[in-house]
Amino acid sequence: MRPSGETSPKRGLLSRVRAVVVDRNHAELTGIKHALLSTDLAEIAAETTSYSLAPPLVERHDPDFVFISIGDDIASGGELISNVRSKCGTSRIVAVGSRADSDDILRCFRSGADEFLVKPLHEEQLLLVFERLHERVLGKPGRVRYNDGRL
Repeated sequence: MRPSGETSPKRGLLSRVRAVVVDRNHAELTGIKHALLSTDLAEIAAETTSYSLAPPLVERHDPDFVFISIGDDIASGGELISNVRSKCGTSRIVAVGSRADSDDILRCFRSGADEFLVKPLHEEQLLLVFERLHERVLGKPGRVRYNDGRL
């Protein structure tokens, strides 16, 4: 891993981002963390397997990204996304599901998710999400420089 703020050789001007990972399944949480760390761009600020602990963690760590695994209980996952969005509106929320069901995806977006990814996560798709969300926030396409660690 690289020191915070140092650019990765994998993506030109992309710099490190801080993430909170939420997944009720510890093994799958580990898989999401592994995928994020494989980018050489993500720093895991916090992680939890408890939906109830997620909002305070997000408030405390104020991450760039929050990865929320919705699991099979889409109602609880959507509620958590809404709760996290209300607590920390500046963090980008990435909902992570085990299937690409259009109703689940739509519910996540309506709850406040910025992106929806299907497990297992891969390095290249994460890099594209980092770039795409940067473009949406700043209106600038292409490569990203996070000068102060924030989007």
